[in-house]
Amino acid sequence: MEEEHIKSQESESENLYRTLSLLFKDRKLVVFPKEEKLSLAMFYFSRVKDMFPSEWMDYKGQKLTHIVCLDALSIAGAQVLSNCVQEPRKQVDLIAASRHIKRIKGIKWSIDGPLKYIKGLSGSRTLAAELVEQMLD
Repeated sequence: MEEEHIKSQESESENLYRTLSLLFKDRKLVVFPKEEKLSLAMFYFSRVKDMFPSEWMDYKGQKLTHIVCLDALSIAGAQVLSNCVQEPRKQVDLIAASRHIKRIKGIKWSIDGPLKYIKGLSGSRTLAAELVEQMLD
């Protein structure tokens, strides 16, 4: 039993690492120091959590916190945050980023809804493209 728990923790760590790597993959974001990346990640996912508090807490009934959707949010978030980088000062305009993030308010995250069959990194990329379309158009 303890060995399964350790494997589960390792898997969660790998998922977290991949999700954060996807969030900061863009060339404009990769140059930020670790502390700033952590702050941006907290900012981004806190905005998502604040918009969908019940979905965030309902792992069994909602896909929002499933790795496929977290990865999609990270891929999309990389584009949104990159789009909000103020070049001369190398800072992210958090007010603009918040406005973009709010545009996904209408997404239905239910496991029985339109995201029911989304799986894997290819599914994350497909969902990310839809999220980017909503956030940046």
